[in-house]
Amino acid sequence: MSDMKFLYICLLLSLCPAFGQTSVGEVLAKGLKTSIAEKSPISEEDKKTLMTATAALLTKHVTFRADGTASTYFTFGEKKSVEWKNFVVNSVVKNSLSEADKLNGVTKRYAVGFGCDAHRIWDVKTTRWGEWQAQNFTDFPLGLAFQLKKGGWIADSPVLLKYFAPGTGTNISDSTVKPAGKATDLPPGMQKSK
Repeated sequence: MSDMKFLYICLLLSLCPAFGQTSVGEVLAKGLKTSIAEKSPISEEDKKTLMTATAALLTKHVTFRADGTASTYFTFGEKKSVEWKNFVVNSVVKNSLSEADKLNGVTKRYAVGFGCDAHRIWDVKTTRWGEWQAQNFTDFPLGLAFQLKKGGWIADSPVLLKYFAPGTGTNISDSTVKPAGKATDLPPGMQKSK
């Protein structure tokens, strides 16, 4: 992990409250209240740090709306609009450390898992939303990994995450509304394909 990436993560963590990221963090943390996946004791400080870092990273790729939905554009191949109902963090699991981790200055490892009630995909051929599916969108990462190394938290972002861009709507941490589509029968930000 480069020093630049480490400094970037630290900067994000320090600026998160100023940008209202705690609202996204609170939305994401709702899943932990009903989850039993917290298998090993995690300090409140670590949990708060992990939720803040997760929110900071996810808001670069997902729009979290006040109505409990979230949206993104999957840009690998044909661009797809995806919506989730109640996208949350549903687990925080403390992982064991290897001897190599310890020798490299890693003192903690956590896996943060995602869940949702349902998701759907915009069908550009029919210009309609597809049926709601009961599981998460299969191309979206199942979670994030974090490690505490030499006193600083580092996120190991899944490679696939770079193919997701914030979707339509107003992010609960923003005051900026993304533009709506021109056709009234389409969801905000969508246009009929030509």
